[in-house]
Amino acid sequence: MKAQWMTVAVALAVMTGVGTSPARAAEGSFFNDADYRASGRVDSKSGGVIAAGNREAALAGLKILNAGGNAVDAAAATLFAVGVAQFESCGIGGGGFMVYRSADGQVVDTIDFREWSPKTYTFSDTAKVGETGLAAWGTGHNVVGIPGAVAGMALALEKHGSMPKKVFGEGWKQNWKAVLQPAIDLATNGFTVSGASQAPAQALRVPFFTTTLAVYGGAPELYANREKMRNLPLAGDMLELQTLGPDAFYNPFLPGGTIAADLLVEMNRPSPYSDQATWEPSDLTDYRAISRPAVRTRYRGTNEYIGMGAPSSAGTAIAQVLNILEGYDLRAMGQSSADHVHFFAEAMKLAWRDRAKYLGDPAFTPVSDLLTSKEYANSLREQIDPAKAHAFAAPSSDEGGTHNIAVIDKAGNAVALNCSIEWPMGSAVTAAGTGFLLNSQLTDFEPPTTRPDPIPTTAPAWDEGRGPANGWAPRKRPRSSMSPSIVVHKGVPVLVTGGVGGPSIIGATAGAVINVVDFRQDIAHAIDAERSDPRGYCPDPDPNSANDEVQLCLETTRFDNDVLTALKGREHAVQSTNNFGLGCAGLAGDGLPDLNPDPGLQAECEYAAGTVTHAAGINPVSGLRDAAADPRAFAFAAGKTASQQTRAGTANPGDLTALAAVFQAAPASP
Repeated sequence: MKAQWMTVAVALAVMTGVGTSPARAAEGSFFNDADYRASGRVDSKSGGVIAAGNREAALAGLKILNAGGNAVDAAAATLFAVGVAQFESCGIGGGGFMVYRSADGQVVDTIDFREWSPKTYTFSDTAKVGETGLAAWGTGHNVVGIPGAVAGMALALEKHGSMPKKVFGEGWKQNWKAVLQPAIDLATNGFTVSGASQAPAQALRVPFFTTTLAVYGGAPELYANREKMRNLPLAGDMLELQTLGPDAFYNPFLPGGTIAADLLVEMNRPSPYSDQATWEPSDLTDYRAISRPAVRTRYRGTNEYIGMGAPSSAGTAIAQVLNILEGYDLRAMGQSSADHVHFFAEAMKLAWRDRAKYLGDPAFTPVSDLLTSKEYANSLREQIDPAKAHAFAAPSSDEGGTHNIAVIDKAGNAVALNCSIEWPMGSAVTAAGTGFLLNSQLTDFEPPTTRPDPIPTTAPAWDEGRGPANGWAPRKRPRSSMSPSIVVHKGVPVLVTGGVGGPSIIGATAGAVINVVDFRQDIAHAIDAERSDPRGYCPDPDPNSANDEVQLCLETTRFDNDVLTALKGREHAVQSTNNFGLGCAGLAGDGLPDLNPDPGLQAECEYAAGTVTHAAGINPVSGLRDAAADPRAFAFAAGKTASQQTRAGTANPGDLTALAAVFQAAPASP
């Protein structure tokens, strides 16, 4: 691996024509861990590669590549398989975004399959459970948006799929049947339950809905005993989609179809939890996935960033950050230096300020091209003080149950795809008669009033009296942080990525772009490198602190102490993101790391517990295709095991290996 890394480093240096970097980023402890080396990084000289957050789902996509499918075919198969094997993150009950670039660069397309709200929708973000008054945030029927995943994959396959006719028959509909088959096989024959799907938070919500409990209630026991889980109701849903096509999901009057009719019955069923929804048949029949113009900007001359436009905020925000940072020589500053972190943080704050004010569903709030122009970036750059931090943006919270997929096929076609059901386990609702979880995406709208404690809130950003850009409305798509992205250098997709884990997705994805372009890192090192995020997405140890809106969240134990001291000197409120759920301490009073984890957690505490990014790319000199999963996924699995061992002594032998294997880039196709 070391020899390969040197080859890639040389190739990227040639690519940009700049000398040796004073980069200071160090490999994380899990970067060379045996489990990660065996399953987290792959390459291929001439075949396709896939990076995803679930091994069995990535292998489903790989099967399609090996059958002659292209990157779009494989991405669709992977999404459907993720909905089976890592059901808490995405599936046909959710939605998302896809960025596609053909190998020759002649076709660039982005597909919006974000959910929309029903026609009679009224904002409500809590369900009252029984008479206890328990606020089950993100739970229940009224937070469910009309799912878009089925429509999105159908549109993607119709426009860009290319399964060989000699294998799969004529037309994209045969292609459609083929990409569903691996998911049907997984649901029928069984899959490994991931650690995330049996977390205690999910267990508290699932029992309120009998259908969900019947389908998913046994997952924790199956996980604990390392047994395969089968989901026959979901297999039936997938078979219906395979037989009747996408209309089975959206046409409640389709002869022989049951899915759409079951959704309507469920969403109009009286509920004891104050979470009543009202869906009309037209909410389903009128839904469309939409091809939208990509967000595109040049970064440092020969590199092009391609991202997703509104209602995803990520493409616009990342383009703004890159345009602002183009005015600074980050490479000369040094990777992970105080200067690098400071200017990145200030650029991110400015982008987030505009995100809150201007970005939402473009059907309701058109987005100006000015936001991603070089001229506008120049004006924003003037607002940055090199010596002092500013409080430009408040924290925000969204997509936690999310999955990112990166695919490059043997021809060089590239797909970056994000899918989500919002919170892990979505709304916790499964329609009777079906086997998939429904999303909770309508919680991403700006609330009309402040949410009740302890739910965090973002102050509404009013735009010329029209209300917030992301204010709720019927038939509207809520704003998202999902960030499928492709970076191209001289016609070659050198980075295909996205992220998982809420609003910090944007910073992690932008950081990966900078690591590849400015610091000449291969994709594995680029997504492993220590991260910073300036929006307050980490806990402040002082409950009375006002720092939540301005703090700089860092993987503190991976930064030099002099860097942390310098950042504090610039008035950054530095806080730690270091796997705070695993016994990892934050910062001492002087702002330097105060790390006293449970035994065995030192390496795991290097990494943040939130956002993970999986990525693929082509070396523009050697042509080698690489795919890598984020080491943070492995670190979280390892930390969970170590925590069990030291606190309760209940860890299963081999649990680390089983968990780590879940987070894997699929092997390269021949």
